Amino acid sequence: MMTQKLAYSWITQLKELKSIIRKGQENLKDTIDALEELGSLRPTEQKLWKDLKYYKIRKNIGDWLWMLIHNRLRSGAYWKNVPSYEERAYCKYCQNLETMDHILFSCTIEGREKIWEMAEKLYELPMKESNRLSWTVPSKALLRGLSSIKLRNTNGKYNNRQQKDIYKLIVPEMAWLLWKCRNKRVICQEIQPSQIKSRWVAEMNNRIKIEYVKILKSKEEDKSKSLKSFKERWLESGKLTMKQWDQHL
Repeated sequence: MMTQKLAYSWITQLKELKSIIRKGQENLKDTIDALEELGSLRPTEQKLWKDLKYYKIRKNIGDWLWMLIHNRLRSGAYWKNVPSYEERAYCKYCQNLETMDHILFSCTIEGREKIWEMAEKLYELPMKESNRLSWTVPSKALLRGLSSIKLRNTNGKYNNRQQKDIYKLIVPEMAWLLWKCRNKRVICQEIQPSQIKSRWVAEMNNRIKIEYVKILKSKEEDKSKSLKSFKERWLESGKLTMKQWDQHL
């Protein structure tokens, strides 16, 4: 039986859904514009979604990126309308509205800038100077469109898939880690900068090992090209040591 209370609830949910859809469309446009401004090929909305679906990334991070596009993550203004939790809308370190931009790219908490510096150094480790792709400073818009990004090398060509894939592996892993650390801080579990670094090194090493296992288990009859590409990026002296990359950070 339809009651006034139930009807009001449905109308409220419908308005919220329309707001989410509208914000998602705005985010998509901002993302596509940001990719084009970077010099990447301008993707269609359909390609953006398709690339995200087949993006070689952990499922939980893929789901998180989907929520980021749709503005469904619980941060900043979201908490202003939650009784007894309004203080969560603001960063307890900076007192600024805790938007995703703030959490990932501008918070003054110790360790955040250092982590992005480490990400840049890791990205540059396997590169050769003659065909280098310069580090692109991440942003929320680029993060949302990371699956469709195409980076140019120093010659202005889109011809270095290896470094593009490394960038697309490192950046979401880093952003995901910062998001998880922020969530722990919100529930009063303090994390030291040294802990953030050690967690990131562990997660990246695990991610690299997963990539190696996937190559070995793939259905390709000839895995030599995939293994060669992997070894050029991560191995040292033919051993699965990941080039001891964390010692260079």
